[in-house]
Amino acid sequence: MKLKVILSIVFIVSFRTAFSQWTSLSSGTTNNLNSICFTDSVNGWIVGESGTSKNTMDGGAVWYDNGPGTYNYNAVYFTDFANGNSVGDVGNGFMTPATGIIWFVANGFSLNNLNSVYFSNPNLGWICGDGGKIFKTVNGSSLNGVVWTSIISGVTIPLNSLFFPSTTLGWVVGNSGTILNSINSGSNWSPQNSAVTFNLNSVHFSGVDSGWVCGDNGTVLFTSNHGINWTTQNSGTTQNLKSIYFVDNNHGWAVGDAGTIISTSNGGANWNPEISGVTQNLNSVSFSGLHFGWASGNNGTLIKYHPSATGIENPTQNDLQISVFQNPATKQITIHYSENTNAFITLIDVVGKTMLKLPIKNQVQTIISVTDLPRGVYFIKISENDKYVIKKIVLM
Repeated sequence: MKLKVILSIVFIVSFRTAFSQWTSLSSGTTNNLNSICFTDSVNGWIVGESGTSKNTMDGGAVWYDNGPGTYNYNAVYFTDFANGNSVGDVGNGFMTPATGIIWFVANGFSLNNLNSVYFSNPNLGWICGDGGKIFKTVNGSSLNGVVWTSIISGVTIPLNSLFFPSTTLGWVVGNSGTILNSINSGSNWSPQNSAVTFNLNSVHFSGVDSGWVCGDNGTVLFTSNHGINWTTQNSGTTQNLKSIYFVDNNHGWAVGDAGTIISTSNGGANWNPEISGVTQNLNSVSFSGLHFGWASGNNGTLIKYHPSATGIENPTQNDLQISVFQNPATKQITIHYSENTNAFITLIDVVGKTMLKLPIKNQVQTIISVTDLPRGVYFIKISENDKYVIKKIVLM
């Protein structure tokens, strides 16, 4: 009888680990996807080679092309639903105040490849790239021309990733074990000792003290004292790790070559492999809380993390069952709910301006007149407690 119990436990554990918490999504491209960014559980962006730039408003089920030009894009970052930036090869940079529907060229860069972009808020942002290049802006959301200032980094090697956990404290990592730190909003940079010589590809902090770096040959570094000391963590892999993301002080993920994914629930004291279900190199990872994550990689690879797929957890999903009629619309739009709903409707234009706010109480249908609104593209957000859905509508 004891033997049967033990076998049953082994079977259950094996059965659960056989099912990956990561599932494949269709990106609609076979181009390499170099960077992914989600601001919440539904709104996300991916960029990659040959002008690939896409966004989703439903957690990755459907992706829409929205990028300018045919450049190779290396990184994308959005501070919120509307404001974002992307950078790429030979000094190409772009900004959008409108979720990616409209992009403006960002000037002031050299012809070096730009590898990473990060913003603390829509105005304050930084970019790093090859040749030790670092750039800073303090008017990143300006429609009258964003000004980027070149900052002396003190190095000439490629810089691959940057992150600011506050408006003043920031880190940049690069080739040959390079780690740089700024304590004055990126105006000056000082080296920190990584004690490694491998290329470092990604940096992420959960606060101003605790941060992690990943790099080639399975390198993972950790600091608990804002970079005064960096220590090596055992990643359990020798694959090159390309991107790392922590949602809090304990829970983090790193992705890399050959479909490698590792995760930790104790700040990196232990790293465990996860089944990605893919063999392509994974280049970027982004999370929205503990229950929603995405990774992008070569050949259009796109996967999503949702732990409820294992039967272990069943988090609340941020979606409502609604339908929007007359889209495109001329005079009115009709919103139909699957059941009586107490929610809040917000209508936003492409530059992020709120055009309408409307509470709804115990309704299954709402009709909104749009005759007085300028023709164009809008986004309508219907929220109920911790659930919401966003739909794009066109007025003609």
